[in-house]
Amino acid sequence: MAAVDILGWALVIGGVIALIHTPLPNLVRFSKTQLLAVLIIVILATVVAYDLYLESLKLIDGFLATMTGLFEPISSVLFGMLFLHQILVPQALVGIILVVGAIMILNLPHHITAPVPSKPCQCTMPNQ
Repeated sequence: MAAVDILGWALVIGGVIALIHTPLPNLVRFSKTQLLAVLIIVILATVVAYDLYLESLKLIDGFLATMTGLFEPISSVLFGMLFLHQILVPQALVGIILVVGAIMILNLPHHITAPVPSKPCQCTMPNQ
């Protein structure tokens, strides 16, 4: 699987899990301005950002793009704490630990060498 496939499935699975625990808002209560703001956020923060990410894969290595993308949840929590005065809840801390663990696992040497036989194979073909 390519990095784009893995990222896509991660977003789908994460979205489904988030929907299970979060009730859908009643759209009737939103004003037209609020709906327009949500639409702009969806287009700019999701569609455009994802398209820019895919275009960046043409310029840099996919592994580097994936590693950079993995730091996004950590940076959003840290910036939220610094600028929005959010409190670090245990769930966010567990998430940070999981992301850092995934980064460490991805950075492990991924080439496993099989033992090379010292003698050539002494295979015989049956007579036909």
